Amino acid sequence: MFHFTSPSDLAECLGSVGEVHLKGLELLRQLRPTSGEWFPQVSAPVLAEATAEIVAYTRECSLTASRVQSLPPVILPDLPCEEFCL
Repeated sequence: MFHFTSPSDLAECLGSVGEVHLKGLELLRQLRPTSGEWFPQVSAPVLAEATAEIVAYTRECSLTASRVQSLPPVILPDLPCEEFCL
C-alpha cells in the first residue's frame, strides 16, 4: 500500500489522495439546505447502499491510520524546530 523511500515521498503520496465522493454525504448535502430535514426520503436499498459505503470508508480510514501510526519515525536533520531548542 505504501511505496515511498523518504519523507518527501510520503508527503507526495498523502498529497495525491483524491477527494472521496460518498453517496450518503451527497444525499445529505442535497436535502439539508432546501428542506431543513435531516433524513432524506429515499428508497431503502439506496439508503442501505449509502450507509454501507460510509461504514466501509470509515473502516478503511481507520485501517490506514493504524498503518501510518505503525511506520517507524523518520529523522529530519534539515528541519528547523526552534520551538524545542534547549
